[in-house]
Amino acid sequence: MGVGLLKAHLEAFDAIGAGIADKRRDVYDKQYEYADAIKGAYGIFFFQHPSMLNYQERLKSKKGRSNAETILRVTRYQAATK
Repeated sequence: MGVGLLKAHLEAFDAIGAGIADKRRDVYDKQYEYADAIKGAYGIFFFQHPSMLNYQERLKSKKGRSNAETILRVTRYQAATK
């Protein structure tokens, strides 16, 4: 897959996620944005690893960040502070 196609997919996932009305409670139910959940699901197919979560957690512990963060731009939701 070319970089241009991957970028187009990620932009489409961001747009789709932004278009979903989010009625979840900020603190308890909203750990990830919808776009990040969509990209995480895509990552299972993209990286083709039997345990996506295990693989990403191992990368994060070794390198300080995971492919989901660097390639798919998945970020953990941070609730706005007042």
